[in-house]
Amino acid sequence: MSAAPALAPADLAWVCDLVRAETAVVLDASKEYLVASRLLPLARRGGFPDVAAYVTRMRSASPAERWELVEAMTTNETSWFRDVEPFTYLRTSLLPALADARRSSRSLRVWSAACSTGQEPYTIAMLAADAPELRGFRTEIVATDVDRTALERARSATYSQMEVGRGLPADMVARHLERAGMQWRVREEVRSAVRFSELNLARPFPERGRFDVIFCRNVLIYFDAATKQQVLERMHAVLAPDGVLVLGAAETTLGISSSWARVEGSRAALYRPLSGSASAPAAPAAPAQAPFRAPAGATAAAGRPWGAPPAGRVLPAASPPVPPQTSRPGARPPLGAPLSGRTPGSSTPGSSTSGGWPAGGSTPGGALPGASAPGSPIRRDPFPRSAGAGIPPRTGGAPPPRAAPPAVPPRDALRGDPPRGTASSRPAVTPPHRAAPPPATAWPPPRTARPPVVPPAGDGTRPPAPGAAWPRARGTAPPPVPRPETPPAGRTPGSSRPDSGGSR
Repeated sequence: MSAAPALAPADLAWVCDLVRAETAVVLDASKEYLVASRLLPLARRGGFPDVAAYVTRMRSASPAERWELVEAMTTNETSWFRDVEPFTYLRTSLLPALADARRSSRSLRVWSAACSTGQEPYTIAMLAADAPELRGFRTEIVATDVDRTALERARSATYSQMEVGRGLPADMVARHLERAGMQWRVREEVRSAVRFSELNLARPFPERGRFDVIFCRNVLIYFDAATKQQVLERMHAVLAPDGVLVLGAAETTLGISSSWARVEGSRAALYRPLSGSASAPAAPAAPAQAPFRAPAGATAAAGRPWGAPPAGRVLPAASPPVPPQTSRPGARPPLGAPLSGRTPGSSTPGSSTSGGWPAGGSTPGGALPGASAPGSPIRRDPFPRSAGAGIPPRTGGAPPPRAAPPAVPPRDALRGDPPRGTASSRPAVTPPHRAAPPPATAWPPPRTARPPVVPPAGDGTRPPAPGAAWPRARGTAPPPVPRPETPPAGRTPGSSRPDSGGSR
């Protein structure tokens, strides 16, 4: 038998229709390998030659026998504290808030939909048992699933070492689990808070009362849009108004049901039910404002009344538009415009000279410096240039002479010192905090002359006394020192050497 034999299109379509009718899980032709690999162990256990023969036998089998095939196609992946964010929010925020709101009834109900083998509801029960604000409360956790085999394992509350190691902290293992041979079992005080039952989410829910929290994670991703909407509406009917619905990280109510509002402040997919209408509340209307009134005499311009605001903008009626100012005191007129109160070539008002210049300093035609020929608009040069830089010299008089700058006394006179180059009778002043420097001395000190060497008395062949220096001229070697006439041991002068037959 091959590892994952291919299914005929008719057999694959029949399996997909059966699973969808029983569990609402949507399978299509792209899941052929998944279907074949999950049905292969059932075919081997039944003694069928291949998966196609097993599917042919299931077509005529009873509903109880077909249910084994349906359970093989469901996903039972789960672990302790799976996607830890929902459990963090439950412990730190939701359980304290619900404990304050349920002070009168002192009861808390949680629904774990699609609980698989029970790790999720037991995790919730452990958190509730460790919460100090729930002391004295009656906590009930309802856990449902469509897989009967998974429910049996969940009721036994027994897990292997590998399953316990998937997400359960060591301190919680010590508090809430106990040894059962080679496995671990959840303690009785935690097991008693959880009640398991079979439930198909694709069918109407039986009457179970109201719940404060509903966990339905990683289930809606297997349903089509219509089934998702039905499941969300049924859960909306059984959830308390201040309760919370917890979905999987890849699941949302957006675009499916408008009866939910997302809970802010957490990265988990948390939703609260909206009361009343299924639609979201409308935004508050903007305050009414007085209509715009244009000033009297205004004319239409650019296709709308003069001064009217553009679309989407409302101006207050109490502040009409201000016309643009053409001039203001002290402002310089624009280039090319005549000066106010005179024409080009005329004299400045209030002046007896032409062109507004002092007597003897007028320009030809009375125009300002930098202006064009008479009769043309006056143009002021904001940065006057000196003569010889492109501006013609003035005619009709010279400007008044500029006064000479005042004489500045020399710096020595300001300080009271005598002029430079003259001797001063004032003694040198040394700052009190600084001692006078020592007198300068020559460095290195001069060498003293050595006394001349006097040659010793004698014949000049040997020094007169031990250690005395030989007198010699520069560049000459000292005279040789004669060796003493001491014969070697065992020989007298004039005798032959012991090892030689000759004479010296």
